[in-house]
Amino acid sequence: MVFRFFFFLALWLILDGAKFVGLIIGIPAAGLTSWLSVRLYPPVPSRFCIIPALSLLWFFLRHSIVAGVDVAWRALHPRLPLCPGFVEVECDIPKGVQRDVHLAMCSLLPGSLPVENKENQSVVLHCLDTRQPVATLMKQQEKLLQRMRGEASHA
Repeated sequence: MVFRFFFFLALWLILDGAKFVGLIIGIPAAGLTSWLSVRLYPPVPSRFCIIPALSLLWFFLRHSIVAGVDVAWRALHPRLPLCPGFVEVECDIPKGVQRDVHLAMCSLLPGSLPVENKENQSVVLHCLDTRQPVATLMKQQEKLLQRMRGEASHA
């Protein structure tokens, strides 16, 4: 609850600034909000692992830069070498917040965008080039996210 209090207080300070008058309202508001958030969304034990988190960060940065350069090259190329289309990828992460985080990260990588979250545990991605290993990269990112959260990856 303490973490949530400081999170909501920091959010208040970002929105309102560090004014004394604002803090008179902001501190109780952060307290009430953190209490309410704990009541509505109780904390669950999490097994966050730092080494896999760093691996995920490296994976994301590396592929974001490579994909960004690739998209820029395709956009500036006179023949515009694109092969757009849709790719369906199986996703082992169950629907919910974790899957939403995974798909949000996929949407931040240039050249691919999740467009449909199917009922059969698969995800449809729109890709600028369907010949690229988009499905493989998505599965690698999925495994890194699972390791970061201390979950055994599904084989």
